[in-house]
Amino acid sequence: VAFVSLGCSKNLTDTEAVMTRVRDAGFDITAEEEGADAVVLNTCAFLESSAKESLLEVERLSEAKSEGRIRHLSVIGCFPTRFGPSPEHPGVDEWLPIVREGELPALLARKFGVQAPCTGGRVQATPSHTAYLKISEGCNHVCTFCAIPSIRGRMKSRPLQQLLNEAAQMADAGVRELNLVAEDSTDWGRDIFGKPALHVLLEALSRVKDLRWIRLLYAYPSKVSDEVIAILGAGGPVLPYLDIPMQHASDRVLAPVLEDT
Repeated sequence: VAFVSLGCSKNLTDTEAVMTRVRDAGFDITAEEEGADAVVLNTCAFLESSAKESLLEVERLSEAKSEGRIRHLSVIGCFPTRFGPSPEHPGVDEWLPIVREGELPALLARKFGVQAPCTGGRVQATPSHTAYLKISEGCNHVCTFCAIPSIRGRMKSRPLQQLLNEAAQMADAGVRELNLVAEDSTDWGRDIFGKPALHVLLEALSRVKDLRWIRLLYAYPSKVSDEVIAILGAGGPVLPYLDIPMQHASDRVLAPVLEDT
């Protein structure tokens, strides 16, 4: 099974999760589309241009299937979640929205036969020394430019211990740089502790053995707390680094979408 991942690094972590489930079901993961039994396309639909790119990839892979270069095509991720199946592309074997991505290993097993289960650590699509860790899903902001809340729902933090376990497993596997991603990383913990608690997570991750660099991506500027600033400047593994998308500088772009009344 080969994978094609479009969109952001958060989407890439979803691809890695699906790759891991497919691997655990007994399938071999290949980097080569040519000759693969199945290709899984993880789509993006954040912008109109992203949706068009996803459809172009669907067309390219559908052509490869019609020519016999691949046998099965699965489309998952944001595009089928936002728009549903595209009837103009009958070559796709299944369109799976995000909530149904867990069904993919069983669907492939029914078509190709049950393989011997194979367990192991998380499959990485990045170089071995660096990885992404998604700390939450969804977003509580309703910005004019953004479709994420309608695709991914409201923000839901991943539990602290689950994140620490995953970070420790990646460090044991050789990861030295960990990049924290979320739709709004600075909102982590609100649904667990009743208020943003990113500093709690950063302090805990700082104690994970063998992690040398921790970077914070997708920070929302109004939520960068004094506690987070202190950790960024402390000289530990959490680097003095913030990734803040430029649209956060525009009140007009950030304005909530007003429904017609």
